[in-house]
Amino acid sequence: MSELVVPLPSPDVAAALEQAHARRHAAGQRLFQFLIDLDDVDLREESIQARLFGSDARDATVVVVADVHSLAFTRAAPSLAEAIGGALADLEQALPGAVVVFITIEQTINHPLRPTAGR
Repeated sequence: MSELVVPLPSPDVAAALEQAHARRHAAGQRLFQFLIDLDDVDLREESIQARLFGSDARDATVVVVADVHSLAFTRAAPSLAEAIGGALADLEQALPGAVVVFITIEQTINHPLRPTAGR
């Protein structure tokens, strides 16, 4: 006979998102999504990932497609310039040999992140 495993209670995600949105709004911040393409670094290497995720750039998502090595960010900041500038400063500290070759601005999220009824 197998045992029924009951998962631990999950936090109230909707309430957490609402609180995070309220904090960003009170601080005059918005969410910005952007992709930074890098050269002279192999983001597939474990040691590189350890340095990256042990730094202030730990919020980056590693993306490697067709030998293009990129980091995807979603950052809260008062402006796009501050969001990208902060990410670049964090990358310089974490991966000093990396060269930024391209930055793609994906999206600016201006709306509150709230669950909608029926979804």
